[in-house]
Amino acid sequence: MFDEKNIQFLISKGISLYKLKKFSEAVDYFNKAIKINPLYCTAWCNKGVALDKLGQHNEALDCFNEAIKINPEFEDAWCNKGITFDKLGRYDEEMDCFNEAIKINPFYYRSWYYKGAALIELGQVKEAKRCYDIALKIQKKSSKFNRMRLPFIKAQFLNKI
Repeated sequence: MFDEKNIQFLISKGISLYKLKKFSEAVDYFNKAIKINPLYCTAWCNKGVALDKLGQHNEALDCFNEAIKINPEFEDAWCNKGITFDKLGRYDEEMDCFNEAIKINPFYYRSWYYKGAALIELGQVKEAKRCYDIALKIQKKSSKFNRMRLPFIKAQFLNKI
């Protein structure tokens, strides 16, 4: 049996270090959580995000793939995998990831937002606007924190067209 409290502590500590931009240290804590429970997909996903910030994109993809192998319905892993593919210039795979995340959870605004950003980069402005509109509609129904991000998303879209 796994020590769930210890795993949660390690994940929380890793997230705190990540927020402080201490990505290597965050990876260490996510690794400790994975050592306790190698099937904890959130730890794999968080490790992937931190590795991506360190520029270790292929290693990040390995982590997202592991999270997806554990839980194929983990939309956050699919979305983050798409973000990493973007950094590697692998746009078809990026779009596949965002589409998969949207298929799993059509109310996950991050997938719609990042799909819109990818479409802007590909010059598909009309489809990008549709994705941004969906992301904004979802966010309006979300928490106060998310609603505070609405002007940021709108400004980002307007700057990209």
